[in-house]
Amino acid sequence: MSKLKVIYEPNGKAKEYAELAANLFETCEHACKYCYAPFVMNRKPEEFFTNAKARKNIIPRLIKDAEHLKSIGEQREILLSFTSDVYQSDSKICVDTTKAAIAVLFNKGLNVTVLTKGGNCSLRDIDLFETYKDQFRYGATLVFSNDSDSLFYEPFAALTSERIKALDIIHKRGIRT
Repeated sequence: MSKLKVIYEPNGKAKEYAELAANLFETCEHACKYCYAPFVMNRKPEEFFTNAKARKNIIPRLIKDAEHLKSIGEQREILLSFTSDVYQSDSKICVDTTKAAIAVLFNKGLNVTVLTKGGNCSLRDIDLFETYKDQFRYGATLVFSNDSDSLFYEPFAALTSERIKALDIIHKRGIRT
């Protein structure tokens, strides 16, 4: 796996969630009070919790990784993402980067898992999920059972109730959740 620049094998406890992962963004707009990512990435929270910013040259680098993984017949799922949400907003950079990344992975025959707090925001790619449902799995992070706690601890993420509705919609479309 040393040839890869974006897709990686997580270490430690993270490996129980995914054998492969890719982080597309340097920042996250959700600003969850319990988030570990700024510390793992050696960033100040005020620098990390800001407008969506894709990693430099993320799509060309991801294409190279995907081509390599396709050439070796990789079948493990690639989690998007551990350090930020691929559905953190409807900003052009977030929409374009996320859709392009997922399409690249699907077109190379790779398996993708999305873990998101984006709620309805994630539904914008449901057509892509349906087209490649055999290569896709969708998950929503649900930390709280009520919207008031969600709003307090995850101030800019979709509310718990919205995430559950998005899960329901996706599940009813025959997409693995």
